[in-house]
Amino acid sequence: MKFVTIIISLSVVIQLCSSNSEVPKEEYDKLILDLETIVDQSEMLNKLHNSIDEMCYGTQIPKSAELKENCTLYVSQRKIYIDNVTQINNFVDKYNLTAFKSELMHHPFLNVPKLRESLNTTDLLCSICKRKLVLNESLEQLNNLNRKANSFSNKKVDNSTIKFSDLRNKAIPKKETILEKIINCTSEVYSINELCNNNNLTKICNSNILNISYWLELRNNITDDLTKLKETVFVYLTINYVQPILYIAVFISGFFGNTILLIIFFRNEKIRKPQNMIIFNLALADTLSLICNLPLNYVFEKISLTEEGTFLPAQIFHFSRILCLGLSAFSTVALCLQRFSATLKASNYIGFILRQSSKDSATKVIASIWISAIIFAIPRAVHGDIYIYEKFNSRKTMYEVPIQIVTTVELMCFSITPFIIISILSWYTVRHFQERAEKIPADIPELNKTYQLEMLSRSTKVIMLSPIIFACTSLPFFFFYSLRNFFQLDINSPRDTLLKVITNTLLFLSCSFNPIGLYMASGNFRRCTRQIFGLGPCKKSLKYAQRERQQLRLASSENETLDTYL
Repeated sequence: MKFVTIIISLSVVIQLCSSNSEVPKEEYDKLILDLETIVDQSEMLNKLHNSIDEMCYGTQIPKSAELKENCTLYVSQRKIYIDNVTQINNFVDKYNLTAFKSELMHHPFLNVPKLRESLNTTDLLCSICKRKLVLNESLEQLNNLNRKANSFSNKKVDNSTIKFSDLRNKAIPKKETILEKIINCTSEVYSINELCNNNNLTKICNSNILNISYWLELRNNITDDLTKLKETVFVYLTINYVQPILYIAVFISGFFGNTILLIIFFRNEKIRKPQNMIIFNLALADTLSLICNLPLNYVFEKISLTEEGTFLPAQIFHFSRILCLGLSAFSTVALCLQRFSATLKASNYIGFILRQSSKDSATKVIASIWISAIIFAIPRAVHGDIYIYEKFNSRKTMYEVPIQIVTTVELMCFSITPFIIISILSWYTVRHFQERAEKIPADIPELNKTYQLEMLSRSTKVIMLSPIIFACTSLPFFFFYSLRNFFQLDINSPRDTLLKVITNTLLFLSCSFNPIGLYMASGNFRRCTRQIFGLGPCKKSLKYAQRERQQLRLASSENETLDTYL
């Protein structure tokens, strides 16, 4: 029907033009030839336009080469078509056929403005389709690249464990490249959608590849994957490099000091008095705690990455761990009680018991410490495998209430309550030492007075530091392990790993405080320590100065006697 309309319109134009005598025959023949050419071009252009519409609006993704070829051919032929129409319009203007110009302009195939508008629209449509094809190709490349990245980040590929170097050097860079390309593609999608909205081409933009939500979701997924990979790398580096270095440093310092303390107890019979047995028990507890909680804890974390065969080791490990922590906490409390009881009157029976003045009383106190620690360690052993990485979330949900009760009891009994008791006892003991310092007689030798004041000052500083050290080391550890069972904390997360390393390091730094405090406050311990390393008494100490002064006095008196005798 459209073709018939064109033929009729051409006939009208030809008849009108033939009626004008001023039109040369050559021009007239050329006009007819141009009109015939336009008719042929119109048919071809309609077919190309339909083909382009089918490619752009169809459900199937067209071939890139075919689309480019059709678009290029359509644009070039449409420009030629417009040039021919322009020549016809120029012919009308040249021979002053203005009476027929409106009739010619009435026909769309001779309307140059509409033809140019149609050309621009189709050219824009082709441009959008080409950009869609580029997005499709980019998406396919991104999917292939993502599959390769996932092959490095999955736990097992071809039954072989993924290496950390592949994760850090291959998976993460590929994910970063994917994310960068997705961001660029998202910007391109925004640009295409804006172009469609401004030119009333919303139909072509109603596709998944141009859906902003789709690309934003894709970007979020890749961002999450990249974040998890970086978190995995952080956890790996923390567990395999940072944690061992900190644990080794803490272990060496604490183990060295407590081992020296134990050697002193075994080598010096005078030191093994009932009053000192609580110090020996604390040194033993700290040594066992360091062994169970640092090297053995590191080994347990390694084997707990898998589920198989870890239930019994987990129970044994957590029982031993809590037992040692309980021994350290209760021994510290007993030591503070012993120091406080030293300020009580000798006739006070409670003070006599707490001072462990006899072997029987010391045995009772130490036995009560061990029994209490064993009782508090049993509940944790029942659910010891909850901290196996793969089973944490499921078992935490299954035994949530019992675990919360156990960790809360541990927080109260191993941390908060001992801290309160230690703080109160330390305050009373420090106050008593200050009163003793004020009551030192003024008529005693200045050197003796200075020595007593220095010893009281050292002891006061050590006792004042005791609750502070306990609060800074014990409270964070037990608060962390208690609160992690009340909130949705992921045991594999970087935050959990970092907090665990920090709290463990702080807790076991306290194991070094007992030997250091004894070295500061106890002259006997300092002397025994220096003897182990083959050193003499410290020349800066007041006792050494006092001994040197006495020797000088004896020497001077002998010289005076000798002179008199002579």
